[in-house]
Amino acid sequence: MSETLHKGLSLTMAVIASSGFLALGGCGRGHGGAAPAVHLQEVAAYPVLVPGFTAVAGNGGSQEALVALGRLAIPQSERCSVKGRIFTLVPPPWKGGAAWTVTSPSVKGWQTPPPDLDLRAEWFDFVHSLAAMHASGCFGGGMTAASVQQRIAEAITIPADESLVFRYGFTGSGVVDLLPGMMLQVERSVLVDKGARRELQSMEADYEVTAATTGGVLLHRTRAVSLHQPQTSEEIFHLDRLSGEAPLLRLFLQSAAAGDSKQRPSVLLAGTRIEALEVATKTVTGNGCPARPAVDVKCITFHEAVSLLVACTVNGKQQYLPMGTALTSLLDLQHGSIATASVARRLADGRYAPVDFPKTQEAGVHIILQSGDRVTWR
Repeated sequence: MSETLHKGLSLTMAVIASSGFLALGGCGRGHGGAAPAVHLQEVAAYPVLVPGFTAVAGNGGSQEALVALGRLAIPQSERCSVKGRIFTLVPPPWKGGAAWTVTSPSVKGWQTPPPDLDLRAEWFDFVHSLAAMHASGCFGGGMTAASVQQRIAEAITIPADESLVFRYGFTGSGVVDLLPGMMLQVERSVLVDKGARRELQSMEADYEVTAATTGGVLLHRTRAVSLHQPQTSEEIFHLDRLSGEAPLLRLFLQSAAAGDSKQRPSVLLAGTRIEALEVATKTVTGNGCPARPAVDVKCITFHEAVSLLVACTVNGKQQYLPMGTALTSLLDLQHGSIATASVARRLADGRYAPVDFPKTQEAGVHIILQSGDRVTWR
């Protein structure tokens, strides 16, 4: 990697520490202004993203960051903390401020993790604990477990190539909670008579994931292609009606279990309570929804292909890109130049943070585009 990417950690941490408390003061206002840059760094061939807007104190392989998650909503602070082996979360004092303290690996900690620990598994355990805290009422102000996860992921150092894992829980398969700025595409191939021949075409529909006024999300259909076929597929044409007004949507992407060649179909869970959604998650089977769905949760098994996309602004125009698209892939497809490319990342508080990276193809591979990113080039 180029020498530009090998920046001194002490300088970066000084910038982070000096800018952090100002950011906490404005968090949640949603002004859409600029935030300190997110830095792509690589030390010992390990690329990481280091945030520039929270106060960070490093201690060898770990660091502490202050994250604005709102005031503690209930007095039981013990129920509202996480004490993992790698990731911890400590709330502010009861009736205190909005700054919660997160402990996570530093750049050094990601490079040389403890030999007996799986850091990704530790993160997923941490995320499950956030869901339990949400169910206990620890977070106020309309926060959901998914939005808490997003704010924490923005505030800590994370592996650049796994940024989607930390922000969305997205691994390319498995489970992901839907957030505003995402889109579902549901598609089924059908044979259509075209004169003397038959042609394979697609019935399909697009659903934007939008913010609900009462918190959580809703699906909104924006496009449908029926090919003049009877609209009998509820999962294609009426997914918004099927999911109802449940504010929590969790998507299981099509995948195969270890050692099993059979693909599990995509599944959508729609629920009103995070604890019910967690229970329902454990009941999804290799064939899709269980025979007896969990209480308070709708379970929808897709018999079609489902794709997950994210909304980005590319040279001033909104585009939906496949989840997992790297900056270099976008530039290659649209004949853009990495030398003049810039990325601004939309944060949970509505501000935009420039992404600081070397203008090289190698660095661009590690910039995985996320919902709300603004990408420009000349």
